[in-house]
Amino acid sequence: MTNVLLGSYPDVFAAGSAWAGVAFGCFAGDGYGTWSDACATGKIIKTGSEWAAIVKNAYPGYNGFRPKIQVLHGTADTVLYPQNLKEEIKEWISVFGYSEASVNTTQNTPLQGWTRYRYGPKFEAYSAAGVDHNIPNVADLVMEWFDLVRKPYSQMQLRQLVNHNCF
Repeated sequence: MTNVLLGSYPDVFAAGSAWAGVAFGCFAGDGYGTWSDACATGKIIKTGSEWAAIVKNAYPGYNGFRPKIQVLHGTADTVLYPQNLKEEIKEWISVFGYSEASVNTTQNTPLQGWTRYRYGPKFEAYSAAGVDHNIPNVADLVMEWFDLVRKPYSQMQLRQLVNHNCF
């Protein structure tokens, strides 16, 4: 649902975190409650440009802010197969205009066996080795992504606050 909300309403949300999801438009069908076995099992494969066109066509003419998004997916997910992570990655890097190669790859982050792929300031993806559809809670990771973690002040910032009577 996170992919759907961020793709449909980029003017409403600032960021999102999609856990064991699918690319925006993958489950598209007639009406509500439409289960797509082809989508769930990772058989709907598109180019990044094709996925991005689906996102952009959800809000024709919109050229404003796009919310940042992180996606997390287990490699042992048998509900929404791991191919869906690859499709989400292709979709969002194309929406943001990022390179297919991640700018930073970090092993064992935030947990052992997980790999973080950062593609740019607005998109990152996590592959969780051996994890099924029930991804462990990593709330701190999401809070940091949403910029809701208070970072400690540097010594210089503290001096500036004191000098400006901000305390």
